[in-house]
Amino acid sequence: MVLKFKYGIAALLLSISADITAQPSTDLQLSQSLVGSWTVSKADTYYGQEGHVSTYRKDGTLQYIQYTSGKCNSIDSITNGSWLIKDGQLMLTVTESNGKNPFPIGIVVTEKIVTIDDNSFVFLSSEGRKVRRTRSNKCL
Repeated sequence: MVLKFKYGIAALLLSISADITAQPSTDLQLSQSLVGSWTVSKADTYYGQEGHVSTYRKDGTLQYIQYTSGKCNSIDSITNGSWLIKDGQLMLTVTESNGKNPFPIGIVVTEKIVTIDDNSFVFLSSEGRKVRRTRSNKCL
């Protein structure tokens, strides 16, 4: 009985450590995981209300396409900028923004990364809201 208990504890600890190590932990690992396009997740509070696609490129540039609604049938604005991850924080700097509701040039937005994997990206926005994204180059 004691032996089974010890093996059970060992198995539990190994599975927990595997989950922890499976998550990217360094800024470089987070950056590599972030590269690609992301849109509003079905699990996000604003799914169906907001529509946008954020594309993070390997060279540290980004493009953010904002649609007028969650239906994604009309572009509101297109914003370009740069991105960098430092100490688990995603820092975005706007270098160009055009459209009906452009962002101010030079604005820097910092977001705290919670988790990121092959298909989902969760972060705390600068306003403190938990934001959920799904990997996709199409506005869903």
